Amino acid sequence: MNFKMSKQKKVLIIGGTGFIGSQVFKGLMSNSIDCEVVSRQDCNLLSLEEVEEYLLPYKNKNLDILFAASIVRRNQDTKSSLEDNILMVSNFIKSTSEHHISSFIFLSSIDVYLNNGIELNESSLLSPKNPYSISKLYSETLLKKVFKDNLTILRLPGVYGKDDSYGSIIGKFTNLIKNNEYLKLTNNGIQRRDYLYVEDITRAILRLLESPSFGVFNLSSGKSIQLVEIIKIISDELCQNSYIEKSIGDSKELNIRISNKKFLKAYPGFNFTSMESGIHKYIKELN
Repeated sequence: MNFKMSKQKKVLIIGGTGFIGSQVFKGLMSNSIDCEVVSRQDCNLLSLEEVEEYLLPYKNKNLDILFAASIVRRNQDTKSSLEDNILMVSNFIKSTSEHHISSFIFLSSIDVYLNNGIELNESSLLSPKNPYSISKLYSETLLKKVFKDNLTILRLPGVYGKDDSYGSIIGKFTNLIKNNEYLKLTNNGIQRRDYLYVEDITRAILRLLESPSFGVFNLSSGKSIQLVEIIKIISDELCQNSYIEKSIGDSKELNIRISNKKFLKAYPGFNFTSMESGIHKYIKELN
């Protein structure tokens, strides 16, 4: 991908050593973007004093911010993690009051929506159900008050790709199938899901840096498929059989359908990676 920003600015990736942040950093660097990773080792985002001190040298620079820092659900999903996620955002807002922020990109989650089984778009009802999604929606609200004219919120589904350490759903399925272990599914795996290949986030952010669009956008492949179909794609790529335990009873899990039309309208010609292509790339990278 050849990419050139019209005006060279400094991009700060907050949380740039996590799975998504590190992949975006590599993508920006490969496109000669002047960017810098802010990791937990560099700056404790839970300390207002440390954040202010870290950002002091950037006071007279034009900054593009990507905020990818978060305690994710698979690591911890408690009241404490909720409070910490909000505090990190709050401290950053307070520390940038005298800085020039050209654009602020915040990575949120589709979990902020009320999922009633119909397609989720940016106007769908909001009803976060767990500490992680509550922290995301509250953080969105804080950011909108301060960066209302230059804020982009990207709501993401589950993300998979290189270096996810088998932590994604795609990664977990892949690891179980590789090791000939049984997969436990509710509803016999007929529920539909839409997962996002991590490189699509990098490409989307490159487009946003080149030609900013502010507001809320869903990022998704736009095509939901059944979990059993996803498992078959993985099995075929690995050339291995998959073993699924028979469901004992059904859950009330609804299908997840996500609209990406608003983003595609802002960036015509952007191609999201299909599940088939993404899984093919993912397994090729693992090998």
